[in-house]
Amino acid sequence: MDVKMNDRPDKVKAALGYRDEQWHRFYWLTKEEARSLITAHPECLTYASFSATERIQLLDRLNAALAADGIPIINATVLKWRMTSLVREMRRKPVLPKDVSPSPQPPEASKAPFDPVRDT
Repeated sequence: MDVKMNDRPDKVKAALGYRDEQWHRFYWLTKEEARSLITAHPECLTYASFSATERIQLLDRLNAALAADGIPIINATVLKWRMTSLVREMRRKPVLPKDVSPSPQPPEASKAPFDPVRDT
């Protein structure tokens, strides 16, 4: 599999020989794994900053899940291609655990005007 870091997703999909369903499953699995990694290691700001052991274990987990679904396994280069951009993207916006939803913000119009007696 010849995958370069700047390859577009459609080129990687073709290199892997994935059908649409397989590609969507691969994307979902990697997104869930990235969410777990970032939650477990908030100090790691890039995919490269995760330990080699962590990256190897991630590859093993993903390949086991892919194989269980009958999807061809990936190599470390494909994983690096996907996780580098995914970790960067997830770092740009906060990652919330799946069971926590953001607290609703009251609309600006419903806020009462500043009252010096009440608000001080």
